[in-house]
Amino acid sequence: MNSEPLLSTNYQVTLEDYTEFVLFHSRMSIRFFPLFNIVLFVCWALLAGADASSLGILISLGIVITLLFTIFFVVFLKIKAKRVFKSNKLLRQEYVFQFFEQGINMETDTSKGLIQWNEIYRVSESKKLFIIYIAQNQGMILPKSLVDEQKLRSIIHTYFNKKAIHS
Repeated sequence: MNSEPLLSTNYQVTLEDYTEFVLFHSRMSIRFFPLFNIVLFVCWALLAGADASSLGILISLGIVITLLFTIFFVVFLKIKAKRVFKSNKLLRQEYVFQFFEQGINMETDTSKGLIQWNEIYRVSESKKLFIIYIAQNQGMILPKSLVDEQKLRSIIHTYFNKKAIHS
């Protein structure tokens, strides 16, 4: 790159950042998991021969069981994220991001490359992260605490061909 970057930052992904990414990426599953379980539980109760008078109690029981399963699911995702984070040395490298008019230059100890704006699949934003997806299930995470959020949003809206940041 011959020009000055529009924005530049370097960081090392933390377990907290990676867990936030996993939970954000799984948010649809986390939202629909309870609904699916309640419907499944009620259908199972009706098929097992429950009558209408006991349906209220069964639905309440189903809600409690579903909440427990949902908590278990979120804990499972956090444990899985921790295992992946500990085992993936590439994930724990220091990253340098430089945003240019041509795209995003990303460097690590082992690689360097320019991702052009038209090669980006989607950009999402969670409470703590910007997530730049290069494929449906593969993204680069950038903690908001390390960048000027407004400036990065402006760069993305100006150069990213889809012109949107998804929440």
